[in-house]
Amino acid sequence: MIKSRLFAPSLKRGYAVLTLVAIASIGTAAALVQPSWAGGATFFCGLRKGVPSTYAKTPRGNAKIISWVGNSFPPPWTPMQRCLEVSKRFERNYANGLLKTIKTGNLNGNPVVCAARSQSDPCTDRTLLFTLKPGSNPNLTVSRLLDRSGLAAGNVLLESTCTEDCPMYVNVDTFIDNASVEEDVSPEGTQEPLNLETNSTP
Repeated sequence: MIKSRLFAPSLKRGYAVLTLVAIASIGTAAALVQPSWAGGATFFCGLRKGVPSTYAKTPRGNAKIISWVGNSFPPPWTPMQRCLEVSKRFERNYANGLLKTIKTGNLNGNPVVCAARSQSDPCTDRTLLFTLKPGSNPNLTVSRLLDRSGLAAGNVLLESTCTEDCPMYVNVDTFIDNASVEEDVSPEGTQEPLNLETNSTP
């Protein structure tokens, strides 16, 4: 009995130490799987060399997401108006925990790009990021628009029997961690998009 009483406190202390070590290990493991920008990204429209682009402001710097160039979008939105509005949608979906995946899809009969928590989530008005021209190939358009470095790392290749009109999925964490970082970017937050009709979406 005396020995048991003598050893009991040290056993409790040892158990407590092991518990703390286990908790610390779990915390370290969780930190290791977090993307470098986790909890610190802010999406905004920026202008560099006359080209409006959507950026993610991260600890690494301004990671480029999309450059708004070309004629892949329906009128009447200008590249700057589209940049401002879509950047807000990126930020809103990120704040709501919906921006885990960027995916192509179809909404109201139009090819679209939207945010999603998982690959199985459908595109909705709430998660819509931007609309493409009717009849356009969304996967090809997204491949041209998104930053190439980020896309090369974040594009999810699926083994599937799908051979036609297959959705494209981009892991947002991996994409932003590998996207090109640009300096000399001027934030463009003062100009508001035009008040267009409800059914006119960027």
